[in-house]
Amino acid sequence: MNEVKGNGETVIGKIRRGDDSFLRFTVKEINGTRYLDMRIFCVNSMGKDYPTPRGLSLTKQSLLKAKQHIDTALKMMNGEDLS
Repeated sequence: MNEVKGNGETVIGKIRRGDDSFLRFTVKEINGTRYLDMRIFCVNSMGKDYPTPRGLSLTKQSLLKAKQHIDTALKMMNGEDLS
């Protein structure tokens, strides 16, 4: 699911958090640097999505470090021995 926005942002995925909110993953560029933005969005009574202040943006370098931690967490959740 890639959705290119008019401002150069590309929405690459969403994870539903309930009936009225979701986590949206967007690749965007700011001042020549690309980021992965992970932000909580809510849906108003008119059905329109809007961003909340809750979220974070990671550079490629930070994202690679986060991926290492996520891989470790997945191993732990699968009961793998990390020693």
